[in-house]
Parts: sequence; structure tokens; C-alpha cells
Amino acid sequence: MLTLDDDFWDWQEAFCPSHYLLALSGGLDSVVLLHLLIQEKEKLTAPIGVCHVNHGWAEEADHWVIFCSNLCAHHSIPFSLVHLDLSAQSDSGREAQARLARYDALRKRLRLRGVLLTAHHEDDQAETFLLQLLRGAGVAGLAAMPSRKVFGQGEHWRPLLPYSRENLHAYAIKNDLRWIDDPSNADIRYKRNFLRHKVMPVISEGFPNAAHQIARSTNWLAETKVLLDEAADAYLENDLFAALDWDKVKKISAEWQKTVIRRWLQRQGLRVPGHLRLEELLRQITEGSGYAELVYDGVVLFYYRDKLAVIDHIEPEAAPEFSNNTDWKGIGRLVVQMGEGMDYQQWRWSLYPPGANFQPDGASHRKPLKDWFQKAGIPPLIRRRTPLLWCNGELAWVGGIGVADKFQGLVIDWQKIPFSANIAPTLQASD
Repeated sequence: MLTLDDDFWDWQEAFCPSHYLLALSGGLDSVVLLHLLIQEKEKLTAPIGVCHVNHGWAEEADHWVIFCSNLCAHHSIPFSLVHLDLSAQSDSGREAQARLARYDALRKRLRLRGVLLTAHHEDDQAETFLLQLLRGAGVAGLAAMPSRKVFGQGEHWRPLLPYSRENLHAYAIKNDLRWIDDPSNADIRYKRNFLRHKVMPVISEGFPNAAHQIARSTNWLAETKVLLDEAADAYLENDLFAALDWDKVKKISAEWQKTVIRRWLQRQGLRVPGHLRLEELLRQITEGSGYAELVYDGVVLFYYRDKLAVIDHIEPEAAPEFSNNTDWKGIGRLVVQMGEGMDYQQWRWSLYPPGANFQPDGASHRKPLKDWFQKAGIPPLIRRRTPLLWCNGELAWVGGIGVADKFQGLVIDWQKIPFSANIAPTLQASD
């Protein structure tokens, strides 16, 4: 019998959701889940809302919107609509682009302690496993879709994973439900549809219970991932965004080092770099000069002084004209207070030049700026994002270090852009 099982009610009791947001496409799966929620409405401890995402590529899209809106109105369920414009996407990239855009839109609509509900089922799970297998995924990918996970400000639940597409169809027929058939689901140019219509039927001829058995294997892989995560967590700080202390992992095997790095990134909600790129980072760490760097997916992983940290990959713009209140893209806001006798016209901004010499206030002599950065523990990546202030060709101030000996009357408040939570607090504070 298809129902919201004990797991769902245990999750509700443990998490205490503020609201439920159902992603309703109008197809069989989500219509069945909506019906189940309505049948059990008295047991729900939080209100239900529905969100329909219009991807902007189907001629029938307006009809689907009307269908979903009327269905919700009939049951007095709040309905919201999201419009996406993916019509310009190529067929090859459309499926992945739609998924990312859809979840991003749903994430933005989920309030604190909210729960996103989607109607993925056992057959979806089997297809996801095969997709990941054919992409060469590791344990995390082969574990496919978790039934429950952190999502935005709340969580994402998939309560129908224990049931097959056949179970859902039988339930819909029994309860005289109406739904929409999306013609694109038959288009085998999309990889998931190819697996669904061309591959799974062949597998099922020889293995009639194939989808169930594959989904069962994903459960074992998910359990394996939990064990790996728990083992990796022993090397990580309680603070999810703390830098990874390399002293704790440098003596374990390279395989475990990669496992710990993957877990560290996943806890921060970041995608893990590919196998070869991760191996190259480890090679740089173990064989390099004390600094390693990997740029991918809009972030930078870097290793410095036995710490592995991650920040957004931002290339600062060229130095702007000097003013005492400067907004510098990629750097932040710089508010300058100058002492008496300091000429406003003689100042200019720049970024860190490796050959510059500097004598900070209180220091007894000048040294290359690189030496002062090393003494302050500022890694090379951050140095390249460090603003400098010059007066008549002389270096007067260095972000993160302070003013030069001759410029004690100069005060600069550097309101940095947020690099990352796992950069040392001293690098975040104003100078």
C-alpha cells in the first residue's frame, strides 16, 4: 500500500518543519505526492505550499500552469509559480541546466526550517545510479539520491523513494487522479530518458526486479558513505567552515586524504573537484614548496602553512582612481582618513607588486613586502587581492599589515569582500 511511511513521520517529529514546499510539475509522481499529503493533512505539523516551475521551453507550459494552479485551488493549497527562461539552452546541456536552475529557484523559496518535498521514486533512483555509474562517479555519486538531506535553510525530503513508478500509477488509477504527460519525457536525446526507454527495459527482461535491486544497492552505498563520512569527520573541526588542518591528515594514506578533503568540501555545500585535479593538488602539497592552489567551479582551494582553505575565485579589477572613499570591485571598500599635511592629490592605489619594499610603523628597517606578508601569515592568493596605497612613489599602507613608519597619521578602514568563512579572522577584520 502506497502511503507516507513511518520514516516521514519520524523526520517530521525530529526536524519540526516550519512549512512544507512541494515541487509540483503536474506529472503523475508529484500529483500522487500532493494527494498523499492532502489525505494526511491532519497529521502534518506544518502548512503545505506548492511551487510549480515553468522552464520556458514547452508549448504546453501555460496549460501545465493552469492545471497545477486549479488543482491547488480545488484543495485550498497555496500555489506559487516560478518562470525560468531556458529556451536558449542547447539540447545537450538543457537537462542539467534545468535541474540546477529549478533547485536554485526552489531553494530561494524555502524559509528557515522549511522542507522541500519532491516525488522521486524507486525507478528514478535506479536511473540516477546508472547515470552516475556511466559518468564514473565514486561512492557519493553511486549512492544516488538521499531520501533526506540538508537543503538551503531547511531540508529536502523524498518520501516516495521506497515505491516504484508502477506503485504510483496504480495509486493514481485507484484514486481517479488526473495528471499531465510531458512529451519531453519520451525524448531519448536526454540521457535519463534514453536509460528509461532504451536501457532499463532490456535489463528488466533478464532481471525483472532490476529497478528495485539497483535502488537497494544505492541504499548500501549510502550506508557506506555514512561510515566514510563519520570516519572523515574525525579529522575535521566542528565548525563546518574551518580550514582543514593538514597536520591531522598528512600521515594517513592518499586515499584517506582525498576522502577527508571530499567530506570537508561537501560539508560546506561545495562540489568536489574531479579525481585527477584532486590528485594534482595532493601532489603539489606533498612535493611542492609549501603552497598549492587549485581553481575550479568558481572557488579556489589553496594550501599554506599546513592549512587547506577555500575561497571564492574573484579576480580584482585594475586599481581605480584614488579617493578617500573607494569601492574597488574584487577588493572591497576602502575608507581613508588622512592626517594633517597629507596632500590628497599625491595618492594612488595598486595591487601587490612582489618587488616592493616596506617599513611598517614600529619596524626598525625596510624589507621586501613578501617578507612582511610571510611574517603576517598571509598566503600568496590573498596577497594578490591585497590593496596598496602609495604616496609619491613610496609605499604608505599595505592591507592586512598596516601603515608605513612615515605615515602614522594615516588610518584606513578596509571593508573586505567576504573571501570565505574559513580564512583566518585576522584577514577578515578591518585594518
